Amino acid sequence: MKKNILKINNLSITTKVNTNLYLVDSISFSVEEGKTTCIVGESGSGKSLTALSIIRLLSPQLKMSGEILFNNEDICKMSELEIRQKRGLDIAMIFQEPMTSLNPVLTIGYQIKEAITVHSDSPNNEINKKVEELKEETKDSLENDKILEEIGEYHKLKTLLSKKLNRVL
Repeated sequence: MKKNILKINNLSITTKVNTNLYLVDSISFSVEEGKTTCIVGESGSGKSLTALSIIRLLSPQLKMSGEILFNNEDICKMSELEIRQKRGLDIAMIFQEPMTSLNPVLTIGYQIKEAITVHSDSPNNEINKKVEELKEETKDSLENDKILEEIGEYHKLKTLLSKKLNRVL
């Protein structure tokens, strides 16, 4: 039997202003290692808030209670430094709209490098080399796939995946 890598117990999310207003009300579920789990619901039902709470990216105006165990460690009790070290390397979220996850005023290379740098002690020149390899890989994939009508969106998605999967040196 495979172990649960993620276990959510009685997760609730409220606003700090009105703690009687539940945006997510006492949900519990688990994710088994090697399995894909989908959270399905109507618009506004709390799917994104639930996912954001798992990686501790909720807005400061919101309050979370309950327990979120990732590999038997309570994410809710981790320091900001501890969760940052896990985020993107051990646990990540691929957002619904990849185009909104990339900053249009920063180069793609810079954004990939930033994700790698957070989780790597490698020298700058090695990180730069890895960034160029990832960009070339993405370019080769695009040319081979030839999805001309969707090339811009597809490129952004591939870049986002490289960033999120964070193939660190």
